[in-house]
Amino acid sequence: MSQGLRPRLHELDILRFIAALSVLFYHLFYHGYNWVYQWQRLSPVEYPGLGAIFKYGYLGVELFFLISGYVILLSAQNKSVKQFFISRVVRLYPAYWIACTFCFAVVRIGGPAYNTPAWRPELEAGLKAYLANMTMFHSLLGIPDLDTVFWSLTIELCLYLLIALLIVSRWLKHINWVLAGLLLLSAVASGHKTVGAYTFLLFPQYAPYFVGGMVFCLLQQKPSRWLYLLLAAAYGLSLYGSQQEMHFKEWMYKEPFSFAVAFIIITLCYLIFLLLIKGKLTLGQSRWYAWLGGLSYPLYLIHQNLSYIVFRQFSEQINKYALLLLLLLGIGTLASLLFWLDKKMSPKFRDGLQHLLGND
Repeated sequence: MSQGLRPRLHELDILRFIAALSVLFYHLFYHGYNWVYQWQRLSPVEYPGLGAIFKYGYLGVELFFLISGYVILLSAQNKSVKQFFISRVVRLYPAYWIACTFCFAVVRIGGPAYNTPAWRPELEAGLKAYLANMTMFHSLLGIPDLDTVFWSLTIELCLYLLIALLIVSRWLKHINWVLAGLLLLSAVASGHKTVGAYTFLLFPQYAPYFVGGMVFCLLQQKPSRWLYLLLAAAYGLSLYGSQQEMHFKEWMYKEPFSFAVAFIIITLCYLIFLLLIKGKLTLGQSRWYAWLGGLSYPLYLIHQNLSYIVFRQFSEQINKYALLLLLLLGIGTLASLLFWLDKKMSPKFRDGLQHLLGND
């Protein structure tokens, strides 16, 4: 598998940042105002024009999964299970712990009190939920997300576990067959309502995106007809899964969604990725790419509940567009601070894990 190994694509940092922004704008401009629970909105502020534009921003998560598939397989090649474990834990946990603690504090201080008219289950932060969320495995225990964006991280961890098992069992060299199996599982599970640990451990709804990313990684190293067939299957199942998800969105928001728009967005994601691995789309190198890519994770983690609470607290005192500008500046500043703290903490955390687990 190491034959033809190439460095990671720098352009992925830009794609990652675009994915984070699309999710952020989806939550700020569409989800917050349009998701009504017991006659209460998450956000009292409506941005109708912007909401229509970023209505499909939720697909940024799927782009994250596509990128993750590529990066995770690349990071697993020629590594022991311990090396892979350390690299992935260091990548996810330090920034997440800070963001989780920040979210807990923001909701406890500024969130609506329980049993008041403004209360929403998404804006609740109990100590038990906080401690469970700090493990990132809380969803498997049936404990709600402290911030609803955290759900995707549990699925990422389950993918890490799968790759770690492949490394231990020496089945990583048979990754093509494993990917085919994941796609088969996804196809069989399509249309069935699966809940609980099964949904997270085998992630059938999102497997096509992870598989697509891993296939892109393999295609970049050693193209084959079989890999192109796997890519076509992953793409087709991604479209089908998006159509199924759209039915849920229409029920949730009580308004229609266009599959044609989702089709175009998903197709563009796959097409851009294909052009990148083929070297047909290059932007050169810049230190700003790494900064944007690094900023995307904290941006994704901290934006949602903070935004809704700020809108609730200040929307009647400040013009909504001025408030939006201040909020975006605040989120950008906090995300930059979190990125800086993560860079400071991660090397020490990595050294501590290596010392604890011993050298290979």
